[in-house]
Amino acid sequence: MSEYIYRFTGNPFVDAGIAALCAITKKNDPKAITKDDLRESINFISNHYPNWRKLGN
Repeated sequence: MSEYIYRFTGNPFVDAGIAALCAITKKNDPKAITKDDLRESINFISNHYPNWRKLGN
């Protein structure tokens, strides 16, 4: 079993989410994302999501 959590899959919808995590964590390779990075990303997203402007609003 591999040590990394994420890798690009070839599915554009899944890979878009993985790319977003890479952007949030400032990592170029999804294999470099750690569990601590995920915890920080969860905090970032949950704090900012309610304030993001939605389309049509």
